[in-house]
Amino acid sequence: MWFRTSRDADWRMGVSLCVSTTRAVVQSDDLPSVFDAIVVVIALSTTGCLVGRGHVVRAQASAGPNSPANFAILVNYYALEHREPILSGS
Repeated sequence: MWFRTSRDADWRMGVSLCVSTTRAVVQSDDLPSVFDAIVVVIALSTTGCLVGRGHVVRAQASAGPNSPANFAILVNYYALEHREPILSGS
């Protein structure tokens, strides 16, 4: 999965750990800041994706090799979309 905050020019990568219609938890060593507006993109097929928009509500740094960093977002909006226009910024 990919994510980008309102302050980012480039997409970052992470792993979705838990996704619902209102929340998501993402594992990534590249943590966003709490309260950042965020867009997340989860690939569903070679051309389609689930796009969620919301804000970061928690960011937890890694506590060691067996405890990866992760963050939680509150999802305000989500939709199925074509992947290429989203990731290219079109």
